[in-house]
Formats: sequence, C-alpha cells, structure tokens
Amino acid sequence: MSAPFLDPQGRERFHSRAVAGERRRAPRTTHLVQALALVAFAPSALAEPPDPQPPAADTRMRSLGYEPIAEAAARAGVTEETIRTWIRNGDVEGLEVAGALWIEKASLDPKIPSRPKPEPAAEEPGGPVTASPDKTEPPPTPKPERPTEPSPAKSELPPDASWVAAEKQAAEKSAEKSTPPKLSGPIKGELIDPGIRNVTTKRDHVGARIGPHIINRDWFLGITPSFGFHLDDLKLAFQAPLNVLVHRGGTESLENGGLRDEDWDEAADFARVIRYISYGNKEDRLFLSIDSFSPSTIGHGELMRFYQGNIDVDRSMTGASFDAYNDYGGFQLKLNDVTFENQIVGALAFLKPLGFLDEAIPKSLSLGVEYVADFNAPQCVRKSANDPACVAGSGHRAGPDPFTGRSRDDTFVRTDPELGRPLVDVTSVQAIGFSGEMRVQSGERSNTKAYLTFHQFFGEGNGAAGGLIARFTTGKETFTTFRLRGEYRTFTDGYLPSYFDALYEVTKYQFVQSSSPYQVTPTKYQAVFGDPDHGFAEPSEERKHGFRFEGALAFYDDEETKRAAFGLGLEDSTGADDTNFYAHLELPIAPGIEGFGTFIAQNAADFGDVFGRGLEGSVILAGARIQLLPILFAHVTYSHNFQIVRGAGHELHLGNERIVNESGSASRYFGSDRIFENVESLFIELELGYEWREKDEDEAEGGKTDAK
Repeated sequence: MSAPFLDPQGRERFHSRAVAGERRRAPRTTHLVQALALVAFAPSALAEPPDPQPPAADTRMRSLGYEPIAEAAARAGVTEETIRTWIRNGDVEGLEVAGALWIEKASLDPKIPSRPKPEPAAEEPGGPVTASPDKTEPPPTPKPERPTEPSPAKSELPPDASWVAAEKQAAEKSAEKSTPPKLSGPIKGELIDPGIRNVTTKRDHVGARIGPHIINRDWFLGITPSFGFHLDDLKLAFQAPLNVLVHRGGTESLENGGLRDEDWDEAADFARVIRYISYGNKEDRLFLSIDSFSPSTIGHGELMRFYQGNIDVDRSMTGASFDAYNDYGGFQLKLNDVTFENQIVGALAFLKPLGFLDEAIPKSLSLGVEYVADFNAPQCVRKSANDPACVAGSGHRAGPDPFTGRSRDDTFVRTDPELGRPLVDVTSVQAIGFSGEMRVQSGERSNTKAYLTFHQFFGEGNGAAGGLIARFTTGKETFTTFRLRGEYRTFTDGYLPSYFDALYEVTKYQFVQSSSPYQVTPTKYQAVFGDPDHGFAEPSEERKHGFRFEGALAFYDDEETKRAAFGLGLEDSTGADDTNFYAHLELPIAPGIEGFGTFIAQNAADFGDVFGRGLEGSVILAGARIQLLPILFAHVTYSHNFQIVRGAGHELHLGNERIVNESGSASRYFGSDRIFENVESLFIELELGYEWREKDEDEAEGGKTDAK
C-alpha cells in the first residue's frame, strides 16, 4: 500500500491483515462499499485537478466509483488529505483495503449503529412503468442538484448525518484505545516489595474467605469477612480475621470452638481489622498508607530497610506511612504501630535547592536528613517476672556448686506468663543521618543517580556510603523497567547498616551469630553497641568495608499497573556475620492466577552460609490468588516465619557451649535454646464474594485484575 493510515501504528497493524485477507475480498468489498457509501470527502477531492498523467490504475478506480470508496475509507480512520492523495494517484489498493476494514469493523462493533435504510422511491401514478420490448427506453431525467442548506444543529441532524457522526465518534474512540500508553519518564521508586505477605485485590470487593489454617502443628478454621471500596485516590478495606481452634498439635483429640488466644491478646492486635487505608500511590506527591503487610524503608535504607513488623506469627502490627513532596522538597514518615504500643518511628526531610531550574540534572539535587528510633528496644533479657536481674554474658559454669548444690549456670529465663515473649529491660536506640543525591545522567526513559550518606547512632558508631542507582525503561505498548544499585560502605564499631531490617522484631531479642565470644546469645543492642554492665563488652574492631548490590526487573502496562517483577539483593562486609541476601518474585502465573514469593536470609557468616545453613534463621513468604469463577477465588499462603514455640511462662536456656565445667566440658543436659524458632504456616482458603470497579477504569485497564 502506498498511502499510510492515520498513524504509523495503525498502518503496521492493518497492513498484514490487508495483504493476508482483505485483497482476496476486493470484489465483494467494492460492492458492499458502494452499497453503504455516503458522499463525504470525495466531492472536494474530485474538484481538484488530477495529475497530468494519472497512472493506469485510475481507469479501474473510475469503474469502481470514487465517492463510495472514499466514504468508506474515511470511516476506517483515514484523513481527508490522504483520501484525496489516493484518489489523485489512483491508489485502488489503499481505498479497497480501507473499505474492507470499515465493513469488518461495522459488523463486529455493536457500538456502531446500523445505517438507516433509504426510503423506497415513490411510484409514478398508474403503477410502475414497464419498458416495452420493442421500444427503446428513454434515458432517465437527471435530478436537479440539491441546494446547499446550512448545517443543522447537532440535535437536528438528519438520520444519515447522525449515523456518520456516530461512526466518526466510534472511530476516534477506537483510535484512542489503540494508541500506546505514554510514559513521562522511567518508572519511579522501588520495583519490588520483599516482605509482602499476601495477594490483595485492588478492586472494590465484598465477601468472605474460609478454609483451614495450619500454624506450626495447630489446626484452625479460618473465617475472614472483608470488604473494600476505592473512591478515586482514597482506598479502604477492612476485615475480621478469625481463627477457630480445631486441633491442637501434639494431642490426639479434636477441640471444638474457641478463638486463637494469641490473635487478640494485645492492643496492637485489634488494629488488624484494617486491611488497608491508602490515599494516592507511592511516589505520588501525596501518599498515605495504613496496612499490616507492606515493608518499610527510609531513604536509601542505611538505617531502616525492608522493616516488617509481622514475622512473628503470634503478633500483629499495623503500620503507617505518610509521604509528601513538591519541586522544592518533601518529607517521609514511618510508624510501625498505629496503636503506639510499639514505638519504632522513622522520618526523612529533604530540600531541593535548585528546584526552580528547568534543567533536569541540576534540578534533581536533593539534600536530606533522616531520623530513626526504637524507644522500646530490648537492652537485656530478665530472668523472670519475679527476678528482674538481667542474664549476664559471662561468668557462668556448668554443673552444680560443690558447696551449695545450686546450679552455677545462671542463664535460665522464664517468658512472660501472659504474652509468652521474654521479659526485658528496654532502652532507646536512636540514629540520625544526612544524605545528598543528584542525577548524573537524565534521558527520556532513563536516568542515573549518585548519592552519598552519613549516619550516626546516638552515643555509638557511625557509617558512610556512596553509590549509583540506574533506572531505564523500554517498550511501547507494555514497558520493561530495570533498576540497578551498586554501593560502597564503610563503618566503625557500634554501627550496623540497615539496623532496622526485615528480621528486627526477632533479632532485637536474640541476635544469633555463627560465633560469639559470650556465653549467652546477646540482644541486638548488646551485639552491636555492647553492654558492659551485663558482661557484654563494647566492640573494638577495625573499621569495616563492604558493598551492597541490588537489581530488579519489572513489567508494566502503564506507570501504575505492574504485571510482573523479579529482584534480588546481596550485601556483605569485612565484619563478622553480616552477609544478607534476598530474592523476590511477583507475577501473574497464568490468566486469573497471581502470586508472589520472597526469600530473606540475614546475619550469615558468608554467602555460602546463606544456603549452607539450611533455612534456619531465614524467612520464606509465598502466596497465590486463583480466580475459579467470577464470584469464587482460591487463596494459598505459605510462610516460614518465627514463633516462640515454648509459649507463655516456659523456661528457656540461653547459655551456649561456652559454659563449661572445671574440666572444660559443656553440660550434657542443657543445650542452647532459641527464643524464636522457625515454624511453617499454611492457609488454604476459598473466597466467596463479588468484585467490581468503575467503568472508566475497566476501559482504561482492559478489565484486568490488578493485585499486589
């Protein structure tokens, strides 16, 4: 075809169809076009003088008739100027294919109204005239030209004109839908969320999930009614998760009724009725989120990174995030518990001193200050509710005292008789930091950012880091986005990068390492900062050097609709037991099936130990949501999380193999207990409910389910 369609994408889309099938139907197409046509653009085209020597194809064009084909081609979405060019150049193929496409479109699209049939011509008085076989029929009398009349108002359009207007409107709407979405730049922010806990629909919904919940060895019947509504930028969803005991692990009988005690024994547990409340989207200029499943990061993650408050199956925390910014600055706030029973807070404020400039690179300069704190950080573990003394890190012996007969191993503790967690003395851990960043490369779909940071724990050590973040996006109708980070870091004693990490809610009570100079496993506070009053010396090692690498790949339909993503990260240093690794995947496994999976391993001796130690001390989170029927869904959620298995009021031995007797032998009777142990949980649920979304959102996103 020599003449293009209205846009390059349209030409490419129709060209193969034209060659493959429409040419074979050219004769039929011609007759149909002639039958359907109205004169729209052709008269003005014919009024122009043809080329001095029109091509031979012009003869065939005249035999087919200019006006009908031009009319049909115009309805197929071709400009008037293009039609005139086709007519002048005798481009038969162009007009025939356009007409064929219009006929096919009109027959398939219910939104295009059928053209009203013309009224039959009135018969002459005396009945129809029959030509005499022996007489020559006179030529028909030419009809007088129709006088030009002013165009009627839209509401007064005649039937034919209304039909043409409707067809034109439908063609314009179809062209808008076929136009590929545009990006204002690279996809912003993080592409993945390591630590998410379930697949959550983003549609308006109402319904209930029911099915077996297996937590460690206990069986429950899970019943969770829920509903959610999306009102433009505001999204609300609430639930009532209930676990009814069916079978207690380790017993042989079924137990009837009774809600799981650990689900509702703290004030923070009652906030679990909030599934999510959010306004806007992450990276919007104003964003608010309250939920219990999203991990939290402040700034570049040097203090708080992927913090997750719900890795203990017996504890639930609902956190909040609030972000706001403009061209000249902004801030970011994090709160791990909206009930304030747990008190971890984070904040970031930044200024963009060159925000008034138009140039992208200098305008991107940003200077920020960070603050993160835990005002209830466990400092040391108490022996029991009746003995407020903390367990010392050294000075213990195995075996009984030869004079009194009492045990010389004073590392036994009893957990809280009500909540089951260890009793602790608390302190505050606070840190402040400064950062600067600026783009060093900026393109339409790519940019590279350089950053420098410095952070200081109050009264303790400090660390600095510098790195590059590269983001680039490719694609037209769908987009493939890459995000890479490389970082160098250095830090002193009394400092640990990403102190508030994914496992903080477990390691703050017991910071397990491959080797320890102490007789008792310390709390995270004692391991990083020391606690001389309780036998944990302050660290005195050389300055450490390390790295951090992260990579992520994601696929988007538009800037807000992510369809699949994969990412991984690795960090290590010259320090001991600080190798951390994660891998995360989220994707639609098949139409109607969405899933995710996360693996997190921290505090390993080296990269080989990440997998060499098995799954001990690691976290696995995975889930899938499957649409079985329009109103029926299946949910499967698996977690390799943590739990204090011994329960409330039980005894734990925190001492390790360094507790020996006079002969240097460790006790044969007492091993080292972990406060938190890895346990498996499996939820299998059927969800009966109804989902819907606004009509314009369905049209914009093709009616696809979008889940996080």
